[in-house]
Amino acid sequence: MPAARAVLLLSLAVAWCDASSCPLVPPHGLPWNYHDFDSWKDVPNSRCAEESRQQSPIDVYGEHCEDDFFKPWVRKNSDKWDVIVTNDGRTLKMMFDCFGQVADNGAHGPLTLISNVVEEEGYDYDLAEIHFHWDEHGEEGSEHAVEGERRAAEVHLKFKHIALAGVPFHVAREQEGALHALGILLTDDRHFHGHMHFPTFHLEKDMHHVRKYSSSYSKEIHIDELKDVLDTALENVYRYIGSLTTPPCTLGLPWLVATKPAKVSSSFLHQLRKLRDEHGHHMHRNHRPVQERRDELLICRHEG
Repeated sequence: MPAARAVLLLSLAVAWCDASSCPLVPPHGLPWNYHDFDSWKDVPNSRCAEESRQQSPIDVYGEHCEDDFFKPWVRKNSDKWDVIVTNDGRTLKMMFDCFGQVADNGAHGPLTLISNVVEEEGYDYDLAEIHFHWDEHGEEGSEHAVEGERRAAEVHLKFKHIALAGVPFHVAREQEGALHALGILLTDDRHFHGHMHFPTFHLEKDMHHVRKYSSSYSKEIHIDELKDVLDTALENVYRYIGSLTTPPCTLGLPWLVATKPAKVSSSFLHQLRKLRDEHGHHMHRNHRPVQERRDELLICRHEG
């Protein structure tokens, strides 16, 4: 690990040595929305308007990785896990360290991603959050495009560097080098017959609990369901370094984007569109437009 990066991560971890927690959303809503992208630059610590480095999402396409011998993979650390499911007015989130479980599980989350997007020897990152992006009509709600094609929705899995086990996710997400992202495009199972199915953990049946802004509930999930689909998704992925797709658009974020979409039920997509923001409006659309690819972008494809 480069010395500067190691010192930076260590200082962040020392500053937050207590067990991580999941904060409440602001009573009047987050200071940004999906109607005025230009205002994202005014969010504190925002990098959303910075053009000198690659922003996300993008249209992913490219050649095979030269170091294709090292493929990203996930390790399971627990069979079951308690998560908090919440509506923050911008998306539906599943948060994985609201009860100090990482500290209780040997400083590991339920799944660890081993990836070499940043360094050849690979780094370890623990699953911290899952959230979703979609649109009103269920046609082009994904943020990334894969070889020019977008899908009905997209799930983002955010992993936190293992050195930051005690740092709250909402703090780590603002620090370059702290996170790793995996994106899987989602499609309505009525119109797609692929074999990969993303587990929704029956959220479509429970989503009435979080239909209103800032509502949440706890749920136990089986990790095998998630690991199985990630094992499949990671067999064929694009990798690149971009940014968070929401403010503050933290830069230098390593991304893996699955080349093949996963299926979800139409009822799940329908229930997502019934969620409401702080104004009581349905969240019909919550995706950032595809960003321009910079000339110096390094992107390649792992293929199993």
